[in-house]
Amino acid sequence: MWLATALVCLNAACGRDAGQDSAADRTGEGITPAPVASLASSRHVDSIFPLEESVRRFRVGLPSVSGLSGGARSREGLVRKFVGAVARSDTATIRRLVLDRAEFAYLYYPSSPYAARPYSQPPGLLWLQIQLNSEKGIVRVLRRYGGHRLSHATHECPAAPLRQGENRLWQACSMRLSADGVTTGKRLFGTIVERDGRFKFVSYANDF
Repeated sequence: MWLATALVCLNAACGRDAGQDSAADRTGEGITPAPVASLASSRHVDSIFPLEESVRRFRVGLPSVSGLSGGARSREGLVRKFVGAVARSDTATIRRLVLDRAEFAYLYYPSSPYAARPYSQPPGLLWLQIQLNSEKGIVRVLRRYGGHRLSHATHECPAAPLRQGENRLWQACSMRLSADGVTTGKRLFGTIVERDGRFKFVSYANDF
């Protein structure tokens, strides 16, 4: 459902030109952490409840999960699955390769810098920001490469993974992709999270 919505550009972010978005940010998901003091403009909306209550409300109706599902057993395997799914315009597989709401709520958010000062943000706000940038990114990738003959040559992540609790985060990863025989280098997805030997994308925010 989330991707179908994105593909018909029902969220406002779809209509913005790619040049208006920063290609590089501190998280790889199109979000730059901002100290609490700089969030004053949104505080009247987002800090009605203490952070603990915001987390509780965000988790209502979600299954409590203890590990990642779907994804892949290696970083290389995850990227290869992604390339194959894009080539087939296989949105069901694309959806299974990225964090879902429950995984974000129970596995990713609690150990992220957003769960504590000075960068604390309610999970609902952060999830919305990540989703908008992810949807915008995958729509652009599918428009450019969906249905094309793709060959994944290689990918690399320039630094050691960032450790957050039980998560290891691989950031700013880029890849060389051959599309219809033409090879280019691009960042086609956001951060990769590794947990207990399983890998998924945090989002599909990218350089488009």
